[in-house]
Amino acid sequence: MLSPELEWLISPRSSVNLTYTWGEYDRDETRVFVSDPERTIDVAWAQQELNLTSRLRITGGLRYDHYSDFGDEWSPKADVVFTLAPEQRLRGSYGHGFRPPYFGELYLDTPPFFVGNPELVPEESDGYTAGYTFAGRTAQLSLDGYHTSV
Repeated sequence: MLSPELEWLISPRSSVNLTYTWGEYDRDETRVFVSDPERTIDVAWAQQELNLTSRLRITGGLRYDHYSDFGDEWSPKADVVFTLAPEQRLRGSYGHGFRPPYFGELYLDTPPFFVGNPELVPEESDGYTAGYTFAGRTAQLSLDGYHTSV
């Protein structure tokens, strides 16, 4: 697996992260009913964090996945953090997720307990979060809500 990463500090208020990952995967020592499954994965993502003011920070990102057996997917994400006071923060986020099935989910062959399903398709999700944090000198309190659709 190859995974170089670059972080670029544009200014004291903004930074960019870039990452690329590549790997080839084949079956491990598990029992599978396909003779030699293989998968090549290419993943690249970029993220920028920007402090708009001393109290407001936004982050945006984009991830690209290419799976030789499932194709391409773009996954955006965004979050915002607003500082109400030095010890209080409000935050919210959105993210799109993508997960192709593992080899075991597709090809594992251990009847009667589990038999893989080569017809499975990738899962996709969209998630939203919102929260509040109070961080005192001796304790921290967080209240979070989320919604995810798969």
